[in-house]
Amino acid sequence: MRTVYRYLNVLRLAGIHPTCQNGRYRIPKECFLPPPTLSLEGVLDLALTVALTRCPDLGIGTGAHHYVARLAEQAGLGLDVSELLDLAQEMAVVRELKVAEHSRYQHRKMLHEVLLALVHGHQLQSTSRTPCQKQPKRLRLHPYRLCLVNQAWYLIARSEEAGRPVCLRIARFKSLRVRDEKAKVPERFDVEEFFGQAWAVYRGKCG
Repeated sequence: MRTVYRYLNVLRLAGIHPTCQNGRYRIPKECFLPPPTLSLEGVLDLALTVALTRCPDLGIGTGAHHYVARLAEQAGLGLDVSELLDLAQEMAVVRELKVAEHSRYQHRKMLHEVLLALVHGHQLQSTSRTPCQKQPKRLRLHPYRLCLVNQAWYLIARSEEAGRPVCLRIARFKSLRVRDEKAKVPERFDVEEFFGQAWAVYRGKCG
């Protein structure tokens, strides 16, 4: 029952107040979001996105197919979306699309940690090592953006140790976790301005 009450409290904090009748809790109908508005063109765009994410060498998971199918079916297009997605992926072949990392599971876990920190606006605690460092370094980071550059994922974040935004390769993190503290992120941050005339991600200093 504690778990049930915890879920109820979470709903109430979100502004949703379930009603109880005969020992059953119900969520008011007006709290459910309307189905998404998708066109056939939109579904085809999603099919291509799913085809890309299912490329095994990217190492980012294959669950998009199921969720996209459910999303598109809720749009009420009157067609078999799952079959359309299967056909689109069969016809759209993705070759030689790889991320140059070593441990897929660990790499995927790091990406999820970064995304969680970004969407919730929290800090990250990390231990990383670059080719310029002899020993791993502990960093407290305020994440700004997650970028895929060439064949690798990078995190742009302000390092409290460096006192400025830096670009860090995800694969070089030895450990990474989301902190409870809120991150300080500028209201306006331009990725292109940050990279400037960098050679890929290299901006003149090893980081």
